Amino acid sequence: MKNKKIRQAVILAGGFGKRLGQITKSLAKPMIKFNDKPFLYYLIEELKKNKIEKILILAGFKGKYIKNKLKKFKNTKVIIEKKPLGTLGSVITSSKHCEDRFLLINGDTLFNIIYLNKIIEYEKFKTFLFLTKNSNYKSNNLLNNIDIRSKKIYFTKTKKKMYAGISILSKENFKGFLKNKFYSFEKDYVPNLIKKNLLYGNYDESYFIDFGIKKNLVFLKQNFKKLTEKKCVFFDRDNTLILDKGYTYKSSDLIWNKGAIKAIKYLNKLNYLVIVVTNQSGIARGYYKEQDVLKFHNYMNKDLYKHGACINDFFYCPFYEKGEIKRYKKKSIDRKPNNGMILKSLKKWNINKKKSFFIGDSNTDELAAKKSQIKFLKFKKRNDLYKLVKRNIT
Repeated sequence: MKNKKIRQAVILAGGFGKRLGQITKSLAKPMIKFNDKPFLYYLIEELKKNKIEKILILAGFKGKYIKNKLKKFKNTKVIIEKKPLGTLGSVITSSKHCEDRFLLINGDTLFNIIYLNKIIEYEKFKTFLFLTKNSNYKSNNLLNNIDIRSKKIYFTKTKKKMYAGISILSKENFKGFLKNKFYSFEKDYVPNLIKKNLLYGNYDESYFIDFGIKKNLVFLKQNFKKLTEKKCVFFDRDNTLILDKGYTYKSSDLIWNKGAIKAIKYLNKLNYLVIVVTNQSGIARGYYKEQDVLKFHNYMNKDLYKHGACINDFFYCPFYEKGEIKRYKKKSIDRKPNNGMILKSLKKWNINKKKSFFIGDSNTDELAAKKSQIKFLKFKKRNDLYKLVKRNIT
């Protein structure tokens, strides 16, 4: 049976953070603030932006404080350990709250959140670890001495690759482990699956920082905004990504332009955000409703998922000053050639404009990109979008 799309993340937030000394004497490590916001807030917000609908926090030290502070987040549940159960024991004991397959994420590590683009491609694996380069971490941790061959993970005696703090787990692999018992993800779970030849992984050199030690914490506090900046490719929708049939909104009318799916997948692999910005005056004209646009965009991504690709976000402008629907009949800073939609996306996703691009087919697209100081690439009808992307973006 085909695996379902992963929609839940489980965050490990139960450690004492003893290596940070006085800093975590009265504060749980995941609640340390970066740019005046607890790290756990940042992590939850990023997951939700990436369509992770349910979040389970496994807390221990200062668990009641964490639970109280996270009441503001919908579909976020906090479970407090009665006693320390280890990085795996807490998951197994709380498994009744877990979906069949879910993301497991360390609550004290900053990883490239664009890893989530790649989850689509690897959802077919029951258990999957994301690996990163090991250049600064000691070798006394088993997960700091692993490597990968043909997607399968194995132990190595030299520092080559290491666990990046994010994985896909399946409850199916919990068989044989008891609840309310201490288990280590590193020492019990991983070796067990490697022995059975059931542990898969992918390697990416994107950044990874464990702020469980003072040196890394200081560095992260000084560079948090820069490290969490994302590069992005903005796309116009109609006549760029898809064929415009004239106010296209029906799923049956979806026709991708040549090379579009391949281009999106290529950008996903390069850790670019992919964001659509589109004028939808058909809403103001009364041709269709906002809900129809949302459904169509969901259908676009559903089709992309089949190819291991995704669009991270959609911004659309329903307003048009010559429209028929009173609610939408007005000028808007969001309507291209204005750049309101781009400005909103820059703020929402913390995008680095200098490392980003806008691809569109019209002068209004080009003007919106120019106003935003983002490099513009012109797409011409009947051209291959993948070739344009590959030629200009690496």
